[in-house]
Amino acid sequence: MGFKMLLYISMKSPFFIFLFFLLLLIAGLHITGIELFWYWRFSFFDILVHTLSGMWISGMVVWFFSLSPYGRGQEKSRGRVFLIALLVTLGIGLAWEVFEIAVGATFIWYEHYLLDTILDVLADMMGAFLIFLYFSLNISKKQ
Repeated sequence: MGFKMLLYISMKSPFFIFLFFLLLLIAGLHITGIELFWYWRFSFFDILVHTLSGMWISGMVVWFFSLSPYGRGQEKSRGRVFLIALLVTLGIGLAWEVFEIAVGATFIWYEHYLLDTILDVLADMMGAFLIFLYFSLNISKKQ
């Protein structure tokens, strides 16, 4: 299946469109948060962005395995898709934390580093749970 066909099919999915606008929101919040120092001014802002990011990552996994042309014909249990979404979200969340260290955005010797990292990863997982709950209650029955 070509890229144009995949894009056409994807844009007909309300769930995919939701994920597209969620990604735009995350990007806008992240850029604004850096430019206006919201990550440092508001303690909840980092958790908000991580939660939304966890929603987007797990949402893309759920969409791929449940609604996309690639995953639609294969029979997968909801629990298995959720487990895959959780593991992918966890992996990307942990990779992001390593990236933050690598670019100097955070420091291991920072007093609250461990707590901040744990909260960030938990927020990613909360986002995964929220999107799966949303998908289970709304989207899977309609699409």
